[in-house]
Formats: sequence, structure tokens, C-alpha cells
Amino acid sequence: MDKANRLIEEKKYVEAVKTLESPELIRNGEAQFILYVAYEYGKGVAVDKSQSLHRLFISAYLGYPPAVEAMSIFADHGALDIQRNEAAKTFWEEEYYRLVDQ
Repeated sequence: MDKANRLIEEKKYVEAVKTLESPELIRNGEAQFILYVAYEYGKGVAVDKSQSLHRLFISAYLGYPPAVEAMSIFADHGALDIQRNEAAKTFWEEEYYRLVDQ
């Protein structure tokens, strides 16, 4: 992650994405969240909404708090093809607060 963060600070997004997509970081929630942003806004890769959502889901599944919070917000607003669903919103909110309180 240190190398990827340094590359991002240097605005070397293509190299940062390659680093973040390495097998060592597939189970890193922060790395997956940064890839979500990269694919969402085209930083170092072409904009790819499907890939961005995939990375967000992985990040949330891994318990990365910003991703879990985003999922709660998306469930509440029906964004990203997630139907407005009180049960999903409650699940992601509870998961977020559980992680934050640890």
C-alpha cells in the first residue's frame, strides 16, 4: 500500500492501479476502495462502472469502513442498482458502526 499511495501522491495513476491490482492486495479493503475510485472516475484506467461497483463490493465485503458506509448510503438512496431496501440499509449501517466501534 505504501508504494501505491506514493504513486498516487505523485499522480502516477497508471502505475498505482497496476500496484493495487497485484495479487497481494486482492484482500485489502483499502486497495479495493481506491480501485473503486479509480474505475469510477477514470484515474489511471478507463471509466468502468461495472468494475468500480465490483471493487466497491469487494472492499465492503472485506469490511473497509468507507466502503461499508458507501453501501449503506447507496442502499438508502437506491443508487448503483441497489434497490431502496431498508433491510440492506440497516445491514450496512450496522456493519459500518460495528467496524468503527472496534
